[in-house]
Amino acid sequence: MTTSPVSPNKWTIFLSHSSKDNAFTDWLSEKLKAANVTVWHDKFELLTGDSLIQRIGEGLRGSEFLIVIVSQAAIDSNWVHAELEPKLLQQIEGGYVAILPIALDDAKVEDISLFLKGRVWIRFPHTGSDEKFEQLLRGINGQLSRRGLLS
Repeated sequence: MTTSPVSPNKWTIFLSHSSKDNAFTDWLSEKLKAANVTVWHDKFELLTGDSLIQRIGEGLRGSEFLIVIVSQAAIDSNWVHAELEPKLLQQIEGGYVAILPIALDDAKVEDISLFLKGRVWIRFPHTGSDEKFEQLLRGINGQLSRRGLLS
C-alpha cells in the first residue's frame, strides 16, 4: 500500500492538459484526491469571471509538482506550453520543481519539450490504469520523501 503524501502548500500538484483530454484528466484528478493528494485542476479552480492568466499563475506558483499530460492535443496546445514553460525556467534557474510527464497513447514527451526527453515518464492509456496510477503515486511519494516532506 502507498503512503499518502503530506501537502505543505495549498496546492501540491498542478495538472497541465489539453481540454481534449478532459476525461483522462478528470479520472486522474479523482484518483489523486482519493489518495489524499491536493490537486489544482482548472475544472474545479476556475470560476466564471476569473482571470485565466492570474488564476493559472497562482496555481503554478503554489504547486510542488506539475503533471503534464502529453497527448497530441497537448502538443498542439498553446496553453499547455505556457503552463510548462515557467516550471522549466524555474528548474533551469536552480529552483526545485518536479515535472512529472504522463504520455497518453503514442504521444512522445519530447514533442512537447526537449527538456522532458531526459525525464522518466509514464505512459498511460486514455482510459486510465490503476497499475500506472500506483507507479505515478510511488514517484510522487518518492519525490516528497527526498525533500523531507513526507511524515
